[in-house]
Amino acid sequence: MDYEEVRVQLSPASNGEVRASFTLNGMAAPIEHTFIPPEDIDAERLYRDWLGSFKPGSEVSRDDLARQRDEIGHRLFKILFGNVAAELRERLTAIEHRRAGDEVCGFRFRLVLGDAAGPGPLEASDLLRVSRIPWELCMDRERQRHLAKSRFISIVRTIGAQQPPRPVKIRVEGKLRVLVVDAQPKDATPLNWPAEKARIKRAFKNWKYADLKFLDHASFEKTCWRLEEGRFHVLHFIGHGGYRKSTGQWSLLFEKKGEKDRVYAPDIASRLGNIQTLKVAVFNACRSGELPGEEDSDPLSGIAAAVSVAGVPVVVAMQIPVTDGMAIEFSEAFYKTLRTGLPVEAAVAEGRQVVRLSSPEWATPVLYLRGASSELFDFRTMLAETSHVPVDRSEDLEAAPEELILGIRSFVESKDYRLAEWAIQLNETTERFLPLEEHFQGRFIRGPEEWNNALLPQLDEFLSDAVHQHRPLVLCLAAHATVAFAAGYFFHTKEDTPLSLLQMTAGKPFRWSAGQGAVPEGPLWQPFVEESLDTKSQDVAVAVEITQSTSEAVKTYIEKSGISIGWFVSARIAGEPGKIRVESGAHAFQLAWQLHQWLKDHTGDRSSRRLHLFISAPNGFVFFFGQLARSLGPLCLYEYDFEVARHGTYEQSLLIQ
Repeated sequence: MDYEEVRVQLSPASNGEVRASFTLNGMAAPIEHTFIPPEDIDAERLYRDWLGSFKPGSEVSRDDLARQRDEIGHRLFKILFGNVAAELRERLTAIEHRRAGDEVCGFRFRLVLGDAAGPGPLEASDLLRVSRIPWELCMDRERQRHLAKSRFISIVRTIGAQQPPRPVKIRVEGKLRVLVVDAQPKDATPLNWPAEKARIKRAFKNWKYADLKFLDHASFEKTCWRLEEGRFHVLHFIGHGGYRKSTGQWSLLFEKKGEKDRVYAPDIASRLGNIQTLKVAVFNACRSGELPGEEDSDPLSGIAAAVSVAGVPVVVAMQIPVTDGMAIEFSEAFYKTLRTGLPVEAAVAEGRQVVRLSSPEWATPVLYLRGASSELFDFRTMLAETSHVPVDRSEDLEAAPEELILGIRSFVESKDYRLAEWAIQLNETTERFLPLEEHFQGRFIRGPEEWNNALLPQLDEFLSDAVHQHRPLVLCLAAHATVAFAAGYFFHTKEDTPLSLLQMTAGKPFRWSAGQGAVPEGPLWQPFVEESLDTKSQDVAVAVEITQSTSEAVKTYIEKSGISIGWFVSARIAGEPGKIRVESGAHAFQLAWQLHQWLKDHTGDRSSRRLHLFISAPNGFVFFFGQLARSLGPLCLYEYDFEVARHGTYEQSLLIQ
């Protein structure tokens, strides 16, 4: 892809001003103007205001916030481009005409931070006054368009201290080697890294020219060793980033024996910069693309800037905090574009497209470009092979076996409970069907011992046989929440089996899987509420309130039943509980993951306490929660008499030691 470039050299001028020196192709001499950097524009504050608008009871209008961001974008465009704005518009119009004629081309704004041509070393002041400004929000008032939101316009940053010549493309004759690294140490805010990994896998699906590897719970040493040993071209980091004011350093959180291992930018840069095959580093972590704002700071203490200067040609990072949902969506779009052979900056532009314009997060990714181009990989050989090799359909069918649709039904129709038509016909609409009604009388188990002694072995045998068919599985559940949980608990050790759920919501079927579907912006849970009940007991009762509010009913049951509970935890979905509050499989999984991580970190010694789970949620959520639950220690589940057909309260179901 051919990019026309405008180079914007930003360096200090007199009286607190910054000089912007513009160089464009065909221009006889650079055009200069000076400006005073705005001090009232804070990208993180814009993000926090937007995130806060999702809190229950918030009166903040997201439309008003979007208009505020547009106005900031207009200001930034006017400040930065000043007297060259008209020239830029003409160039952009010319690029649009070329693209209309099917020419693959784009326009690059390169912001060069600091004066590399100066006589002395790069000074902090060269960077600090302009580095934290979210230039990616620039918006041309006349064209009513955010520059960075366009597919063919890129805004890249280059550290002025290092500007090597155009890098030589790597001829990828074998495979593009990508290492995806995740770190989720104890006590860190849980991230939905399984969903992000699933999306990256999907981005490379059916493309045989990618060697995609994953390193879970990674230490920094193991990450570097794997990068060098595997000669990887691309590093993708999933985890947490942050800034410590006490040290003035940015860091990434890795793991060391499950605990936090904070690795700072200089160490990251020195190691990654010496890995010769590494050409692209993607840090999908908060503040990984941020630069310092304090005058006495080291200008290269930011992670992305340090790694770029150390020698990695292209670095993609996040300049402020980022939500889990945006990071996941961005990753899939980024790699789907990268595999086509387009430059990395085109992949970043495509990643911005998946983020809603009402959200400020499309401007969060920043791209540090070390050389003249981000077109680092020569895919022409492999892409030509792909287009000319005929596809053998019989081999294709063998590579993608037909789905195996499984049905499980435990509900029994009675005068108090009517089955839906899809549940009645489950034995006819599925290839394999497990009837569990014999264990129940109405909605109630015939004997409490049957959960563990009869139903669970029967369920395990059914699912084991299905896994051994080596086909993608679709699971349809007309069953108790305990059955859904037990099915998920079984699949904990079968993570390589492709699996989706047929979730019935408001009478309509939806296909749910952990890595697919929209995840709402903002917090997914209300703050978890803890309440002490009995200081002599270590057991914890958890009321999961997604479809209904159940805290009071659970506490009443605990009091009347006499079970010994030390702590009571209320886990309530953000907003208010309701029948259709969970939007997708990805939403359900992320809810389950966050709850699982919190319980694992906050409910004491798992060897000496039991979790008592009272769950009011769609079976899809319950299944995903069951998949994650093996690390939670001993468990006891409960079923509720919703129809008040017997006692109108809870009764114990499955017991897991």
